[in-house]
Amino acid sequence: MKSLGRYLTLLWLTLLMLTACKDNVYFSSVSHLDGGLWHSEDTLNIDIGQSNLYERAQVDNIVYLNIGIRYTDNYRFQKLFMEVELCDSIHTLKKDTMEFDIPADGGEGFRYREQMKEFCIFIPRDSIDYRLRISHIMIQNPLEGICDIVCLAESKE
Repeated sequence: MKSLGRYLTLLWLTLLMLTACKDNVYFSSVSHLDGGLWHSEDTLNIDIGQSNLYERAQVDNIVYLNIGIRYTDNYRFQKLFMEVELCDSIHTLKKDTMEFDIPADGGEGFRYREQMKEFCIFIPRDSIDYRLRISHIMIQNPLEGICDIVCLAESKE
């Protein structure tokens, strides 16, 4: 079972890297949650940086920031609520709650499933570092079955 999990993780990362090779992807990141457990106090801090975003977004000046989750059948709920905050080095640009609907398949296996949602659209500025902060705001602690959180900044070419 562990080798299947490693294989699927490698497949997921390969697919993400292939997506990152496109010209319209400015930034991608995968935050792996050890053991598929996500504690509410474990805020994910993802440094997006500035130079890559600003230089590559000069053509259309707009960046679409998407957040994704990867989960298994061990996730027992039909919803996932996360607090997501996009900050620059000076202040918070956007802070919002994201809601993911999880299909109730009644899974009895160990299948990985993924979802991506658009979080926000913004215009990057020169010499500004960007950071994403993500935490779950569910009552259950820790959450079981959430494996990875994915961040993808891209244009809509």
